[in-house]
Amino acid sequence: MSLPEPKSAPMSRYETFLTPRLEARALSWDHRDELLQLFGDPQVGATLGGVRGMEEVEEGTRHNLAHWDRWGWGIWTAYDRTREGYPFVGQLLLRNREIDNEEEVEIGYALMPQYWRQGLATEAAAALAWLGFEVLGLENLAAFTWVKNIGSRRVMEKIGMKEEKYFSYVELDHVLYRLKPGELITGQQEPAGELG
Repeated sequence: MSLPEPKSAPMSRYETFLTPRLEARALSWDHRDELLQLFGDPQVGATLGGVRGMEEVEEGTRHNLAHWDRWGWGIWTAYDRTREGYPFVGQLLLRNREIDNEEEVEIGYALMPQYWRQGLATEAAAALAWLGFEVLGLENLAAFTWVKNIGSRRVMEKIGMKEEKYFSYVELDHVLYRLKPGELITGQQEPAGELG
């Protein structure tokens, strides 16, 4: 798969973007405590191969900030803009990575358990897919999850992703889904960018 050119200029207007219920903000070093809250949660950890401590969160943040520096897009933290104070919801991602020995651009989402089963992951995934196809001009997007994570699989299917293959990751069985332009199923409008 050919990866997009680094520092895609149109993407810079989406460092912060809105969906109907979320505000997504480009990852910063200041988000570490929120990410520790997310990745230290046992329910979240059960879907992602285990809980993570601050050292792992900081290592991941450094890695993901380097992705932003190179490509101009990557990880966002998400906040509930329908509630006072915009509480932290989770992490969204559109990033380059190797999945089962193939270079891919991955869509991903990890939400705090209190935000599960409310359609927020579907809303976010649809916005990320739109950005990948309409702004970056990608030919396809990949997502993967633990085979028993039915909620995440349903999100992928709801936006039109098709199951492609099974593989092992962190010693667990995972399933890879793929989405191509024209297959995105959503009522989602273009995410609003350039929020100042």
